[in-house]
Amino acid sequence: MYTRIHRLRDVVNCVEASERGDTSDLLTRLKQIQILGKSLFCNMCGYACQEVSCSECPASFHMACLKIQKIHTEPQGWSCHSCRVKVIDNVPTFMPIAKTAQTRWNPPKSPQQCCSCGYHETEVIKCISCSRWFCFACMCLSAETMPVNPWSCPECTGHNDYDEERRVLIEASRKRVQDGNVTAKEVDGFAQLVYDLTCVCNWDEWERNIKTLIGHVKKQLLRDEIPCIMPFHSLNYPCKNGVGMDKTMIRQISEAYAKHAKEEAYKVAGINLPDGQGCEDFCMWKSESLKFALNDPEFRLRIGYISSDFVHHPTVDLIISALLKHDRKKFEIFCYSISREDDSDYRRKLSTEMEHFMHFPKSFTDKKCAEHISADGIHILVNLNGHTEGDRNGINALRPAPLQLVYLGYPGTMGADYIDYNVTDKVVCPKEHCKFYTERFLYMPHCYQVNSFRELYSDVLDSQKLPTRADHQLPDKPTFIFCNFCRLGRITANLFEVWMKILKRVPDSVIWLYKHPQAAVWRLQSQAKKAGVAPERLIFGSACSPKLEHLKRVTLADLALDTLVYNGHTTASDMLWAGVPLITMRGDNWPSLVATSIAEAAEMGEMVAESLEEYEEKAVLLALQPALMCQWKLKLAEKRKTAPLFDSDNWIRYFELKLEEVWRRHAEQEENPCEPVEKDVKLVVKRSKLREDVVTMSAGSSGGDADYAGMTTRTVSRKRSRKLAVQ
Repeated sequence: MYTRIHRLRDVVNCVEASERGDTSDLLTRLKQIQILGKSLFCNMCGYACQEVSCSECPASFHMACLKIQKIHTEPQGWSCHSCRVKVIDNVPTFMPIAKTAQTRWNPPKSPQQCCSCGYHETEVIKCISCSRWFCFACMCLSAETMPVNPWSCPECTGHNDYDEERRVLIEASRKRVQDGNVTAKEVDGFAQLVYDLTCVCNWDEWERNIKTLIGHVKKQLLRDEIPCIMPFHSLNYPCKNGVGMDKTMIRQISEAYAKHAKEEAYKVAGINLPDGQGCEDFCMWKSESLKFALNDPEFRLRIGYISSDFVHHPTVDLIISALLKHDRKKFEIFCYSISREDDSDYRRKLSTEMEHFMHFPKSFTDKKCAEHISADGIHILVNLNGHTEGDRNGINALRPAPLQLVYLGYPGTMGADYIDYNVTDKVVCPKEHCKFYTERFLYMPHCYQVNSFRELYSDVLDSQKLPTRADHQLPDKPTFIFCNFCRLGRITANLFEVWMKILKRVPDSVIWLYKHPQAAVWRLQSQAKKAGVAPERLIFGSACSPKLEHLKRVTLADLALDTLVYNGHTTASDMLWAGVPLITMRGDNWPSLVATSIAEAAEMGEMVAESLEEYEEKAVLLALQPALMCQWKLKLAEKRKTAPLFDSDNWIRYFELKLEEVWRRHAEQEENPCEPVEKDVKLVVKRSKLREDVVTMSAGSSGGDADYAGMTTRTVSRKRSRKLAVQ
């Protein structure tokens, strides 16, 4: 039977024939291609981004593939070469084109429930075979790579056939990118496709794909274009044997996006600077509206936090207690929300208990938002997004505050000349990494990551309130349960190989993983089978809501195994608060060093391995020696009460000292751009109990309806809302 896979292979042959200039062979092959329903991809190159469609058959094409430069309209429409062809001097000539191709994906009128994760989403697609709805996140699809024709899910298509379609598609796309005969939109789609395949643990030809992608990114950077790889995506590609993203390129990508955000903000705001005046000279804040004297007893530093995550989101779950614990005698706190409204407990708590809480709707331009912030007289503006979904970095680009910091949301450099400091620590950002950042380091004494566990989730410490393994369909003792609740796309091929070795060395053991995205599940099961491990030893847990219930179920595991390229960040802290020790490996950049920082702040540095071999040996040793495992758990149980990692009171006091220090430097015009901001840690102890009447959230009011494992996987910019490079 002639399937879509056969058609895609013929498409690739057509491209090769076209490149050879073999017109007769090209026409013959094109006539042989059968279309199943509407066209999946361009019938010439196989890439899923059509520009013109045939009015008589479902075929669609790129104009570039047809070598058409100009579109002529005609009421009766255009017919493809297979339907109507004129041959003049043995060169195919195409009839006039009436319309552009049909839209690749039309969102539903109302949110639909994904059959995999249970979320109601608007970015969903319906399987034509089983009529089930799947969200883009679970299937790792995106509008840029969406097929034109009706879509069939992997279960209905067949997992192998579904993968083969994707392989043929990316092979054709990769070839076009390598040859350079592509539009910016096609390259952008290729970059998204590579990321999508990474998210579903499709490791076939990873090195070839990433080499092609990086090669094109280098050309884009030289041409001063916006790279096709987004900053957040660049953090997920390991640099292995010289293949992958190095720290210099990650900085360059961030710089390009930050520059673009500033240019767009200036353009929309209608800002035209005089000749000789650089963008860095422009600022919206007015010095006459600000007080500078810290020694004034009436003076309060005005701190603004701007974020799209003051909703049901991991960022606000981490920082909410710290925000509510600010010393209001010394600080006036403003929260600026740049996202949708929601009815989560987080949102209600902040909007009612913060001194100032404002919502900037999407209808507000960056200029209007910046004007509001400037009018509030903000001294220090803290960007909690960085380069993540929902960011509006154009607001920061307009300089509504004298000092601007970036914190928590994005583990890397902003690459922006309008961000002064990056709140970090000496583990994830050692001083020797300064050259990879455009901001000065504002060092916290322990882990940079604050959290709200003690205030929100104290029930996890009560053994009487915890579930049993039977409650979550887990095998009972003596089965040893390894676990990891990061999204599956963070698992790399070499790490999964180590996990399988661990399972084979530890009899009667299983690994408990988070079932997201759904499209990665069967691939991991297949890889386990190839490695000689029964797929049943991989247990996939669904979303669990609220977060308190998720943390309670995590207590059922014995040992957490961390991901390496992009560690568990919030999820690593989750494991430790649930009393589950974690094995991680020290990396070489911020995303791969977070778990190391967390382990050291928990005063359990023994959880950090220096190599994959040590990582494997530590995991096996703990699993095979119950006494040692018990010793680690008892130590962790004690550290949950005393370690700096979970001490948000001390964290916020120290952070306030840092804010005062950077403001003093600014007021006194101290300039030393390479010097990190450091201060004697002993000063924190003197002020650790400065405010005993802080408002905290109770465990009952905190968790909201937060599915934390689900939230963690949904913060990685599934939506591609960036501006494309000029074609």
